[in-house]
Amino acid sequence: MLTGIIKHMLTKEDLIAVASNVTGAIRDQLDRITDWDQPGNRAGQYLIDLVADKAALDYLSYANFSVLSEESGLSKGNNGFLAIIDPIDGSTNASRRLPWYAVSICFLGESGIMAARVENLMIPVIFEALEGGGATFNGKQIAVDKSKQLSSSIVAVSSLPPPGMAAWQFRCYGAASLDLCCVANSTFDAYVDYGENAHGVWDYLAGVFIAQEAGAMVGEVWNRSLVTTEHSARRTPIAACSKEIFDAMMEHRKYGKH
Repeated sequence: MLTGIIKHMLTKEDLIAVASNVTGAIRDQLDRITDWDQPGNRAGQYLIDLVADKAALDYLSYANFSVLSEESGLSKGNNGFLAIIDPIDGSTNASRRLPWYAVSICFLGESGIMAARVENLMIPVIFEALEGGGATFNGKQIAVDKSKQLSSSIVAVSSLPPPGMAAWQFRCYGAASLDLCCVANSTFDAYVDYGENAHGVWDYLAGVFIAQEAGAMVGEVWNRSLVTTEHSARRTPIAACSKEIFDAMMEHRKYGKH
């Protein structure tokens, strides 16, 4: 149906529909898998990653999207949009059937990020955002709570933080896209990546965009652009519901203090 569509005909809402269809295609293929722990072709990869990636590429390539995927790198299309996708963000969780893994898709056009969608594949959780249109959680508009205090905040982390975090509590769940989206709906008050260049753009960009559209302050610990189309590039994202918490978490991330 989408073959031959040119960029001026594809709206932001259309991109969300595409993301939903891709997620559906991935879910259909994963429903056929019986051994979710079966390894893939490289260390840290699972067969489910490859199955999900093929389902996503089959759909997106047919619709003439360029695609940047964790599993298969960059493929070129000609409809004017780049889909940055992690077919299964949190695949280790998925391999053990921990209910915290998602399809994460972000669309770039000539003007930058235009739409993003993150759907948990095991529980009914869907986050979406349109450029300039805010963010939603299961279809309802969401916004961060900027009045939150650091002393009562819960911070999602990737990798263990050093001692001295002034936040109330932290959580390490293992799927950056969902963790960042939970800043958007105030489940978490901040997200900090404590790893060293651990995340590719497919891991975080949809979640960062959704958090930002919900009013969160987002950035990269070492001031690099979070938007990149290089498969080998790695970044260290951070997001928070307020500038106070953002600055405190940035200080702690860089220097191990607050």
